[in-house]
Amino acid sequence: MVIVPGLANLVADGFSMAASNFLGGRTEAQQRERARRREAQDIALAPDAEREEVRRAFAAKGFAGAGLTALAFFGVGAALEGVA
Repeated sequence: MVIVPGLANLVADGFSMAASNFLGGRTEAQQRERARRREAQDIALAPDAEREEVRRAFAAKGFAGAGLTALAFFGVGAALEGVA
């Protein structure tokens, strides 16, 4: 008699975990897409400010000089073209 409720509980737990995993993954993907759209809008509205933001981010990672400028212009330029 104890086996049937135990199996039912096992199946219910499995469905619960699967549903939680699905919903968590979907929410994460939606948040990433919202952030991507927001960033694309920022780039379209103020590309120079976005280039400066990218330049500062790479400078903080140790890049400098012409390579830093190229990274900033390439990154924002590619996003403007829809490549990034």
